[in-house]
Amino acid sequence: KLSPSKLFHSDVGRAIFMEENFSISPNLDDVNFLVSELNRRPFAKRTLKKDVRVETSFGNEVVKRQKFRLPAEPPRRAAILFSPLRIPNDPKNPTVMKYKNGDKKLKVNDAVKFMRYELELEGREDESS
Repeated sequence: KLSPSKLFHSDVGRAIFMEENFSISPNLDDVNFLVSELNRRPFAKRTLKKDVRVETSFGNEVVKRQKFRLPAEPPRRAAILFSPLRIPNDPKNPTVMKYKNGDKKLKVNDAVKFMRYELELEGREDESS
């Protein structure tokens, strides 16, 4: 286990490292969730109401609405660091050529396709360099 404060800026509270040969391939929902958590606005104190089942002294169950007070949360920022994707060598594919020609805005759908290519879950020809 590594301490993020020794590798990153002092603002970094947590870090996760995944081997490139990690056995589980991320799906689109995983990627969308992680990207959505990269930048969050601050939250003020708030109250959450939830129905909780409580057993009475007579052995009956009663549904009681309970309040939970949640503390304020600061804004959050994060960054993803990853090795360069291996883009398929397919000159006939316009999506592949768009990124080979230097487009830096990688769509989530395309990222998942390229990850599947890296894990050999989709057909591949020659590797790009």
